[in-house]
Amino acid sequence: MKKKKKQVSLSKIIIVCLLIIFIPVVIGIVSFHKLSAKQNNSSEGGVYSHIDNSSVKYNQKDVNKLQQLEQNRQQLRPSDAMIKVNLIRRKNPLVSTDDYTITYDPATDMFQAQIKTISIDTAQKEVDQWFFDQRMSVEAPCELPVSFTLEDSVAQSLKGLDIIFSPLAPGC
Repeated sequence: MKKKKKQVSLSKIIIVCLLIIFIPVVIGIVSFHKLSAKQNNSSEGGVYSHIDNSSVKYNQKDVNKLQQLEQNRQQLRPSDAMIKVNLIRRKNPLVSTDDYTITYDPATDMFQAQIKTISIDTAQKEVDQWFFDQRMSVEAPCELPVSFTLEDSVAQSLKGLDIIFSPLAPGC
């Protein structure tokens, strides 16, 4: 009974932490989206297709899907769950290459992959491959889920190039 109360309390704490983190992010994204829409009166292609001087844009549909995956997590396969337990016991960063860094955040129970190259698609595939090399299933990057971000210097170097970035693992 005590263990069940601790699990319920821990679940509530995790949900509150996720809300504290994601509400400001969503507000920022929505505010940026509205500002971009006001600055560009062009009716061609919508906000995500015009070239401007802002940093890389995040695909809003994928941002929403990532939030849904975080809030409604699927139960991992037993083998993936065991591998996850072993991975989160490691010290951060779990791995760091010239193209990406993977960390685990225990507060959000999230794996985060920061892309450190302008070759975004290649780096995302390399991150997926790293999880596969750990013997996780093909579905694991989506089910964990893994959240992708861009290193600030990469985002700045892509500024104004009409890049739409997805925070989801390929195939999610």
